[in-house]
Amino acid sequence: MSSSKPDNLSFFFVYPREDSIVFWIRVNGKIDAKNRIEVPKTEFASPVVNPDFSDMEIIDDGLTVRFGQYECAVETIYNYLA
Repeated sequence: MSSSKPDNLSFFFVYPREDSIVFWIRVNGKIDAKNRIEVPKTEFASPVVNPDFSDMEIIDDGLTVRFGQYECAVETIYNYLA
């Protein structure tokens, strides 16, 4: 991925695995295999809200993914690779 942030990011697909979450991100309206990001579940640690990976939903027109009461923005996941 390029180090410059695209103007238009949204979650397309989120897939939970045993120890990680796989995100497919739509970049400027396009879905490409290079925009598949796998993030360890341990990266979602929070002192306030524990993520519930069994209760997952893409919300806010693809701009946010929700794990129970824990929410994560698409830009945060995209920046994980940057």
